[in-house]
Amino acid sequence: MTEFSEKSRGHGNSISRKQEAAIAALLISRTQTDAALKAGVSVSTLRRWVKDEVFAAGYQAAKRDLLEGTINQIRSVSSVAVRTLAEIASDKRAKSSARVAACRTILSVLLDGVEAQSLSDRLDAWEAAENG
Repeated sequence: MTEFSEKSRGHGNSISRKQEAAIAALLISRTQTDAALKAGVSVSTLRRWVKDEVFAAGYQAAKRDLLEGTINQIRSVSSVAVRTLAEIASDKRAKSSARVAACRTILSVLLDGVEAQSLSDRLDAWEAAENG
């Protein structure tokens, strides 16, 4: 299911198939109660597992994998979104409110990206300094 569970099998820190099912259920459920029902375990068992260090690490890895997949999907269609916003922003026939909204969105995303890149660069520099 996750990179974590594959690596941990057979090393004393593995999670069971039932726990893997619980992690999958947690990823798609709104509540722990719903997840427990989907995984076929009691709510108290699921709550105990969530507190377990190995299970929690597997759950975190699965959430990370899911987020990474979602980001990759968004990344794959981002050029279409940017092109669409640029077309709206430059379309003299479009309502001015639509053009302004498109421009705001473009600038907002640009500024967020610049800020994220700056933070990433600073973090890289800090890590390099820490690691000598």
